[in-house]
Amino acid sequence: MRFRPFLTISLLAIAASQAAAQQQLVTALRPHAAEWERIVVAEDARARTPEQMATLMAGTRSSEPEVRRVAVRALGRLERPDLVDSIIPLLGDGSARVREQAARALAQAATLRAPAPLAQKAMSDALATEKNPDVVGALVESLGRFRQPDADAARAVITLIASRLNSAGAPQMGAVRGLYFLAARQRRIYGAFDAAEAGLRRVATTRTSSGAMARRARSLAAAALVVVHRADQATLGEILNDPDPFVRREAVIDSTAGFDLITRALADPSPAVRFEGVVAYGKRFATDRDCAALVKYANDANT
Repeated sequence: MRFRPFLTISLLAIAASQAAAQQQLVTALRPHAAEWERIVVAEDARARTPEQMATLMAGTRSSEPEVRRVAVRALGRLERPDLVDSIIPLLGDGSARVREQAARALAQAATLRAPAPLAQKAMSDALATEKNPDVVGALVESLGRFRQPDADAARAVITLIASRLNSAGAPQMGAVRGLYFLAARQRRIYGAFDAAEAGLRRVATTRTSSGAMARRARSLAAAALVVVHRADQATLGEILNDPDPFVRREAVIDSTAGFDLITRALADPSPAVRFEGVVAYGKRFATDRDCAALVKYANDANT
């Protein structure tokens, strides 16, 4: 195996950063260890008793931001719509880390079964004034988790989320994830994605960075376009030119990908892309043409 010093150094830097963040968290929570432990116990027990729920509520009022963050995370993980009113005020917390977690917790609490207009409005209002990029990313991603009652309501939310696609980093990634969640879970609102089509296409086909977050954003943007049937052949061809194989494979998964694109996929250097090419060719072209193009892949250990 060839040694790659840059990759090794990068991985070590990420690991060191994560370790430092974890140590910072432990340092912040150490003086509140007993309270932290009670919150964890209450969360693990699903806060079944009034005393356990009171522990979580008290945690959201702690003087220590990390305790508030852990407490609001626990409230969200209970997935109880009746806790929405208790979570909303934390969208305005003085700590960005608490606000970020509150956005995610609110989505968990409110979106499982039905539209949640109160929670959605609270997030939209928070987004209008939020400046921290990590919190903005969490807000637009979480907005995409809300179930929409109809296409008109969906278009308004999609437009709001898509407005952050021009941003970089966490806001863009959150917007792409939010739009993907809407696309993947609510087929009846596909028509409303005209409000995000241009932005998603731009993210999916613009390669200004080779970083992991940028690659993931391109992959999810491409996947969202494919799910809502908004990728034409030219767009799919551009996606298939991406240097990242997990972006390229999204072009092949599209059920409208033409013969020329599938042929390119069959010759791709990545087994993941070739595999999708074999599947697509077998489903759509083997009957009308022949299976000769697939024969050589019978001995391809990676396909």
